[in-house]
Amino acid sequence: MFEKIVSSLHSKNVPIDKPGAKEFFTERKDLCVLEAKQKFSCFIRIKEEEDEQKDEKVGDKVKGKLYYEQNLPGGVVVGVYKGDLCNYPVDVVVNASNENLKHIGGLADALSRAAGPALQEECDELMRKHGNLQPGCAVITGAGKLPCKNVIHAVGPRWSNQESPRCMWLLRKTVKKCLQLAEIYNHRSIALPAISGGIYGFPPRMCADSIVSSVKETLEEFMEDCSLKEVHLVRLLILVHISFP
Repeated sequence: MFEKIVSSLHSKNVPIDKPGAKEFFTERKDLCVLEAKQKFSCFIRIKEEEDEQKDEKVGDKVKGKLYYEQNLPGGVVVGVYKGDLCNYPVDVVVNASNENLKHIGGLADALSRAAGPALQEECDELMRKHGNLQPGCAVITGAGKLPCKNVIHAVGPRWSNQESPRCMWLLRKTVKKCLQLAEIYNHRSIALPAISGGIYGFPPRMCADSIVSSVKETLEEFMEDCSLKEVHLVRLLILVHISFP
């Protein structure tokens, strides 16, 4: 009887990476547990800090918490992580940038501060020579004081309900360009953030689906002997794994 009951049980971890989520559920812990039991005949447990997976260190750099991982054909591993791109152990980090490569807010500002003035100076020189970038484009520069070898500055589209198919196409194009640049420079690993998320207004699910689909399609186009072997999707949480078969 006991074995039958145990075999019928199912468990699932659901990471929630939203500001204030921990405080919200902690304050309502007893109510959440009771409601889940009454409505869905299930038991939920809110993990405390000590229960959470520890960050994985690589030398002095921290990879972050792994939430999901899948091996793709060709020996490429795609993983979903929570981590700090300013101190991330990959060959190349993708910066979600604006059209003029002025790193004045969000991730771009954080990377620029960590890299030192050399990063912004190189971007300014690129702008003087070639002008502003268009959505869907990406360029590669040095990394300054960052622990990675290069930084790819990717300009994703701003979301528009009226042009949603074009926005998704441009985001997939942006991601593809990032992976192509990483391959051209013979990098083995790349970390991508939620390009076009945040102030660019892309709906989280559509953002995740577009990025993941582009990663899969682009990697399938690469030859089996390609240099790129690790793709880290950083802070692209909760819904990303649904996009993988």
